[in-house]
Amino acid sequence: LAPPKRMQHHFACVILFALALAPKENESKKLCFNSNGKFKIAQFADLHFGEGENTTWGPQQDANSTRVMENVLKWEQPDVVIYTGDDLSVSSGTRKELLKFDTSYPLSLSKFGPDGIHGLTNYYLPLYNNCNAQNPSWILYFLDSGGGTYPELVYDDQIDWFKNVSSEIKHIYGSIPSLTFLHIPSTEYENLYQQSLCFGMDDDDVSPQINPNQLLTVLTAFGNTKAVFVGHDHGNDWCCPFAGGLMVCYGRHTGYGGYGDWARGSRIIELSTDTLSVKTYVRMEDGSIIDGN
Repeated sequence: LAPPKRMQHHFACVILFALALAPKENESKKLCFNSNGKFKIAQFADLHFGEGENTTWGPQQDANSTRVMENVLKWEQPDVVIYTGDDLSVSSGTRKELLKFDTSYPLSLSKFGPDGIHGLTNYYLPLYNNCNAQNPSWILYFLDSGGGTYPELVYDDQIDWFKNVSSEIKHIYGSIPSLTFLHIPSTEYENLYQQSLCFGMDDDDVSPQINPNQLLTVLTAFGNTKAVFVGHDHGNDWCCPFAGGLMVCYGRHTGYGGYGDWARGSRIIELSTDTLSVKTYVRMEDGSIIDGN
């Protein structure tokens, strides 16, 4: 017995945990480059915890998923971990209750987004060149793309929120590079993969949001976005170029839950204070490194 390809109930919010903050910085939860001018992110995608709770395979695959994350953390020592959705395949509470539980942990950097727009986890976090800096050097954006019992969509009011926030940041600090994370790819991901231009695994269909919204174009035009990272389609971990210098990526399927038997791993993202380029690769469960630029 194995889980079906698409589960009907999952928690698809983007959540974030800081791993390498010193006690003083943890109190203010300020994200900073380290003393070597580096900042490393581990993306964990599509864990699908909780499947088959009353079976023998369910708890075992959750243990396997935990092992993948532990191995990646041991080898990579990232500054933050970003969970890009489908963390749970079943839910005993509402999305708000689950996010409240997440944010109760001292190392959690997840946030409730603004009221009055669709989605729960629309927010951003500044990243500083050092912890004494007053002005951010990068911005990390997070968008709720729905899923489960919610339409799989980034709505127009969320895009308007992004435009307003990024414009305000630009007005205050000037043009700052950014990364964006969400769970479900936009329709612009369709037909984007070309072997000669892209790197990584292309072994799954693109299952995009339900309506076209030109999200990638907006991210580039308003947010000075250098790269965007999604999950959702377990057999893809490719990265491709998009207009405006944007790098468009999938994470690697991390969890043993959900459909597919591809080898598990985590997309790693590295930033540096001396360049605006984004380095990325996949750290596999066995320790090997693949699918990088």
